[in-house]
Amino acid sequence: MKNCRYWVCFLLFRFARVIGASSLSSSPFPIVVAVDGGTESIRACCFDEGGNIVGRPCAIPYKTTHPFNAWAEQDPNDWYNCLGEAVRGALASILPSGRVQVRAICVDTTCCSVVAMDQDGTPIRPSLLWMDARSANETAAIMNQCRGDPALKVNCDGHGPLSAEWLLPKALWIRNHEPDIWERATMIGEYQDYINYKLTGGIFCASSCNAATRWHWEGNEALKENDGDKNKYPGRPLSLYKSLGIPELAAKLPQTCYAMGEIIGPLCREAAEHLSLPEGLPVVQVS
Repeated sequence: MKNCRYWVCFLLFRFARVIGASSLSSSPFPIVVAVDGGTESIRACCFDEGGNIVGRPCAIPYKTTHPFNAWAEQDPNDWYNCLGEAVRGALASILPSGRVQVRAICVDTTCCSVVAMDQDGTPIRPSLLWMDARSANETAAIMNQCRGDPALKVNCDGHGPLSAEWLLPKALWIRNHEPDIWERATMIGEYQDYINYKLTGGIFCASSCNAATRWHWEGNEALKENDGDKNKYPGRPLSLYKSLGIPELAAKLPQTCYAMGEIIGPLCREAAEHLSLPEGLPVVQVS
């Protein structure tokens, strides 16, 4: 998590310099907002363009439930509600000290806390937290199916590693044990993907770093645009999904993929009001 926070800050500092280079002189106090969604809380902190903390960080805790042994769930609505409180708290600590101008916001979160959503982006079950190990049997089944077969692309020419923490076993668990949820789920993603969706008012996208590391995607290929029937899912391991009996997962996962440091989109009005930030503020991809 320490490395993730470093990249959040580094990318935001660099981004702020690029987009604001011509106008920073007109703003006496440019800042960026970095958010870190962790296992027990979500934290927000403001930084100036030199990388110095401005004001005080603000951490807001949320609840984890354990319905059964090895299960761990959280309500994605809590993430978003606490995000607003954390950002507002961090901003409140600096507003009395002078005029500020926020240049960008970026959110880093735990991987892989999996969220199933309907077509409106509403979660239809609690998130399976990264440390939820209920999909251990699915993990073993995937490795048994794919071990040594580089065509199925489960990391390192089919030899793994693969963890019950990751999205694919968790998605397969939902299909196997909650078929009604699987059918209703138009979108399946992670904590970070859900938060970015909320911030932008509907842009459901993946991080190329996370997708290449834990989703078995070809990171560079996944950055290419959908080319219709010719290449509808660039970089996705379609043969792997087919071999597991879940070819429809390709359509449920984010259709757009961004590299670290790319702009996902503008902060939507609802999120801007929730965070007390300017509407249209750049939301930047990270981790």
